[in-house]
Amino acid sequence: MAPAVLEYFYNEATPNDYFIGAISGPGYMYPGAVPFDALPHVVELSAGLMKQLDMRVWETMDDSHGSTVVGTSDLTQRVAETYLNNMPDLLGMVHGYAPAFTFASGGRDGRTPLLSFDYYLDPAPPPEQAAADLQELRAINLRAGAAPYYCLVHVREWSNITRVEQVLDGLDSDFFEVVPLDTFLAMARAKPTFETHFAPPYNSTQE
Repeated sequence: MAPAVLEYFYNEATPNDYFIGAISGPGYMYPGAVPFDALPHVVELSAGLMKQLDMRVWETMDDSHGSTVVGTSDLTQRVAETYLNNMPDLLGMVHGYAPAFTFASGGRDGRTPLLSFDYYLDPAPPPEQAAADLQELRAINLRAGAAPYYCLVHVREWSNITRVEQVLDGLDSDFFEVVPLDTFLAMARAKPTFETHFAPPYNSTQE
């Protein structure tokens, strides 16, 4: 942890800023690279830090076995449940960097949502293309019976606020609602419409 950096962000935060715990551990790590017998302790350390910092949303990312295009960036069931079961104060978890496919409900009451990013807002495509992509994602998921559809978007750090506003302005407000992350996860908890999905076990030490 970097106390001076934390102090800066907490002091400068606006009402619209929402801090989450990341990435995957008390330091930047990929859970698939951690021997499973050590992972619960690492997660408990992370949960303790989150409690000190009043954070209730956790993010994981795992490129230890490939990426969305080659290999898998998803969590196995065993890994996902280790996080959900050892972070009792979670509102929810988010996963991925580019789109990923880990979705679940779990934790001590079985209802804490874990959702992956469905869209990666790269700074290169024009706003109208990104808006069209999101419209198409909505249509695909509604045809599959996922209503409401929870679309978690990772905004690349080089995408400025003006560009993000242009993307959102291109969405049909009758069908899209942008909400704070804690509200988003509360909605997913109350009415989960996503299908549970995990990566298959990927080696003998980490499943």
